[in-house]
Amino acid sequence: RRATALTAPGDGSLLRRLSADDDVSARHVVEAARAGDISALELIEAEARWLGIGFTNLLHLYSPDLIVMGGGLSNGFDLLAPTIRATVEQRAMLAYRDVPIVPAQLGDRAGLIGAASLILWEGEPGAPLAMAQDEDNKDNATERAGARETSHG
Repeated sequence: RRATALTAPGDGSLLRRLSADDDVSARHVVEAARAGDISALELIEAEARWLGIGFTNLLHLYSPDLIVMGGGLSNGFDLLAPTIRATVEQRAMLAYRDVPIVPAQLGDRAGLIGAASLILWEGEPGAPLAMAQDEDNKDNATERAGARETSHG
């Protein structure tokens, strides 16, 4: 949103050219930053500071062993990481300063893959597959036992 507000359709900026004069996305900002666009680099720097502040808060609240960064902006993890790390090291309590911050292996596809897995999942959401299969087997066994009882009077 900040990138879209910073530019105007038809202004000739790299951000607007990459977005075909439509709304500028995180992907466009990352592409422009990789090409050396000053506005995009400033947006990346500002976002990295905010992420560093947010990650510091998460570290203090939840004490994770690892922070995994996903979503569209994670495509620019290499551009964001130095400022995120510097912000965490500046703001975090000593015990949390060396917690690894890594990009998600699925990158910006994590949401899509998660949604697809929900469609393909046949068990109770959140239950391990083996547990769901065990429950199905128990239900079938109970139904068979009930049918036998009924047939024997």
